[in-house]
Amino acid sequence: MAAKGKKKGKKKAGGKASYYVNKAELQKETGIREFPQKKDIFTQEHTLDAVCEKLKAQLRPLPSEVEEERKRVGGLMAKLRTIVPREVEIELAGSVAKGTNLRHDWDFDIFLLFPKEYTLKDLEVLGLQWAKAAVKPHKWHIGYAEHPYLNAVVEERAVDIVPSFKIYAAEEMQSSVDRSQLHTRYVLEHMSSAGKDEVRLLKQFMKALGTYGAELKIEGFSGYLCELLILQYGTFKELVEDATTWREPIIDIAKHHDGHDLRQKFSEAMIVVDPVDRNRNVAAAVSRTTLSKFMVGCQSLLEKPSVEKFLPKKIVGEKERLKKAIRARNAEVVGIIFSPPKVVPDILWPQLRKASTSIAKHLEMNGFKLLGSEFWSDEKKKCALLFEMEVHSLPKVVKVQGPEVHFDSQVSKFADAHRKTAHKIWVEGSRIVALENRKFEDAAGLLKHIAREPELYGISKNLHKLVKRARLARGEALLSAVPLEVMHKFLLGEEL
Repeated sequence: MAAKGKKKGKKKAGGKASYYVNKAELQKETGIREFPQKKDIFTQEHTLDAVCEKLKAQLRPLPSEVEEERKRVGGLMAKLRTIVPREVEIELAGSVAKGTNLRHDWDFDIFLLFPKEYTLKDLEVLGLQWAKAAVKPHKWHIGYAEHPYLNAVVEERAVDIVPSFKIYAAEEMQSSVDRSQLHTRYVLEHMSSAGKDEVRLLKQFMKALGTYGAELKIEGFSGYLCELLILQYGTFKELVEDATTWREPIIDIAKHHDGHDLRQKFSEAMIVVDPVDRNRNVAAAVSRTTLSKFMVGCQSLLEKPSVEKFLPKKIVGEKERLKKAIRARNAEVVGIIFSPPKVVPDILWPQLRKASTSIAKHLEMNGFKLLGSEFWSDEKKKCALLFEMEVHSLPKVVKVQGPEVHFDSQVSKFADAHRKTAHKIWVEGSRIVALENRKFEDAAGLLKHIAREPELYGISKNLHKLVKRARLARGEALLSAVPLEVMHKFLLGEEL
């Protein structure tokens, strides 16, 4: 893989050898045509203002592209109009409708807005029926929010057709998808053309950091949240400067809760009150880790502004380098490898996160101190729960703390319970103590036990059978079981 990286892209001189920027791929993905020269990447020759101005024109969709895509989505909406009854409105939503999409980013969200005379069942049955007819003969599948919607690829463009109710205020909502039309209207009413350029800068920067996307795999910033942040700060630069010192950021653009402590209402790491719904935190999906990654990214950008900071970096996992890292650290690296369940990603990733957290807790409880843990899946064939332990082998015996001696009845019970199995029982300070055989002497043994009985360790039910069939890979064997770029991130971290 490393050789391939050298061939396809250009490594950063003086940087980590396992990162590279593939210009051809990035030009296709981002539309950015101008790349900084080698000498510019690591100096402060560019101010942030200059970098932003250079990027705005390259991230903005071309007029010809806009015209072509309007015709494309217009044709699909016209086809829907011939199928859908007049009283059901057809409305384009999402970043394309708001004009905040990046160049080459043309995913269409089309909403079928039903009058309230229809039932929720009508939305699900009729809405999907009409959507299927409109995308025919293209392939489609059903996605699920609070109720089903249709996803298809039409002329190489991802299209979501979402049935919902026509509403004018959040109080009228019958499901959360109804709120999307209010978001579109709010942004169109409050966002200037200049503001849309700033949103695109923020989205591109978020993508480079890996913090863009509210899906549970990422736990990051949604497109709508990016739009609200620009409405709050005015410019990308102002946002970046303020974000470097965020503690527990709270933003209430519409001042729904002016003078009230929002920390009593919302518990998430970041609070951004939805201007169209005072009871919703738009930033609820943003985890503490993702928020911190964004803050560190802002600090780095201000320290050394460059176009490169807006470019997603490919990781080339170099097998020999990873082998050396495993050997040099002399720590135990273990992975539980199993097949993924047949569930959607927004169900899979929280279950992997829960399993990883629970297993890590039990490792620590049993004396196996962790250096780190990670979870990963390709969502099709393989999942991995990864653990690296500072302490992975322990003595055969463990000291068990009993009750304080003034609890006389409990002292007696403790002594009776341990008398046959303990190597010794004694009084130490104010407590009775026993020396027992340890149940698990090495971390791998505990992990094997957890894999045999996952139902006892807080692992989600639909993972039980899969985890029971899992295999354990240790040390260098993991480099063949898990993609090298995943192991690079786990063992060597991310470039800051």
